[in-house]
Amino acid sequence: MRIVKGNKTIEYTTGEFLDFVKSWEKVVLDLGTGDGRYVYKNAKIAKDILWIGIDPSEKQLQEYSKKALKEGLGNVLFVLSSLENIEKDFEGVSEFVDDLKVYLPWGSLLEHIIKATPTYLNNLRSLCKTDANFEVVLGYTEEAEPTEVDRLGLSEISEAYFEKIKPLYKECGWYIREITLVSKEILGELDTTWGKRLKFGANRPMYKLTGIIN
Repeated sequence: MRIVKGNKTIEYTTGEFLDFVKSWEKVVLDLGTGDGRYVYKNAKIAKDILWIGIDPSEKQLQEYSKKALKEGLGNVLFVLSSLENIEKDFEGVSEFVDDLKVYLPWGSLLEHIIKATPTYLNNLRSLCKTDANFEVVLGYTEEAEPTEVDRLGLSEISEAYFEKIKPLYKECGWYIREITLVSKEILGELDTTWGKRLKFGANRPMYKLTGIIN
């Protein structure tokens, strides 16, 4: 498993990762963390919680990893991985996540969340403890992102659409409890870099899905 620490990327064995994770009573995992702003900001506030950010971009992860290293934050990890590589990168690791966050996913991560791809939902489920909480915030429009919507074959999103795919999530152990239309103000409160930008960008429907995984 590759961990980004400042400008360096180091290897953790499965045993090293498990030993570290087990020393924390609560673990929050942010998938598609981007530059890691969310886990960094929250690690500074809630120091009794382990905050883990996962992203496939080493360069992006370095931004807030350098800040965390400089400030001596011991309760945050920046993991170089992706949804597609979780099964390989986390081999031998399971049931350690209490809260799963997926904020403003893009590319293949967005595609598999929208399409409820069983393989990847099950891989994520394997990382989570029984009755782990999840929160997904996403949104797009064909008008604002025509190329990406066409490339990924994304459906138009609405509350009705998410109600329609709830059974697909349930089959993978994801129980969607609430579907909420999110305001721009809430996007800013997520404390992610993209959330801040979208708060002042073009209007688009944004939804929050919350529930439990078991």
